[in-house]
Amino acid sequence: MMNDPRRAAQNPDFDTLCDLVRKELSPELFEHSLRVADCAVHLLEKHAPEHISRGRIAGLLHDIAKPLAFDELMKRAEEFGILINSVEQRSPWLLHAKVGALMAKFDFGITDEDVLHAIEWHTVGRKSMSDCGMAVYLADIIEPERSFPGVEVIRKAAEVSLGKGCIAGVRAAIKYVVDSGWPIDPSTLEFYNWLLEDDR
Repeated sequence: MMNDPRRAAQNPDFDTLCDLVRKELSPELFEHSLRVADCAVHLLEKHAPEHISRGRIAGLLHDIAKPLAFDELMKRAEEFGILINSVEQRSPWLLHAKVGALMAKFDFGITDEDVLHAIEWHTVGRKSMSDCGMAVYLADIIEPERSFPGVEVIRKAAEVSLGKGCIAGVRAAIKYVVDSGWPIDPSTLEFYNWLLEDDR
């Protein structure tokens, strides 16, 4: 995995990023990342076209830390000074989002804070998420290869608005987490309550 921040120029273009990311991910995870990028673009074309380029890059990079073994993930979290909450201690795989955002910044040269926040929160969501962030959160749930009960409901809601899509997505995510016997990250609950405000 890339560790040297000098290996990528600042804010490389999408094609350059694809070449870099392809070397770091398995073929399956790389293809998933491309689908998330494409899905995010589709959602942003419909709902927030000013964020299309951001969503495309964030979608491509959202799982860049996912291949890391547990020990390496914890090592990088420590190197980056990430404060691990109680939910992440019990479900450490969640850390791939926060570690991935900092890898995007320091290993891949991404400086756009909206892109970095979209990567950081693509798994649990957060209050006051940007349109770019909501699009990537949704795209990871509904990209074309996703198949689970209720995914079509989320896809249809996402066509109405990013907010309504995220409400449906968070409901499904909370149900999955509860059914799995895992703790719910407080940020997810804050995200859900925020989404319900003003009928987003």
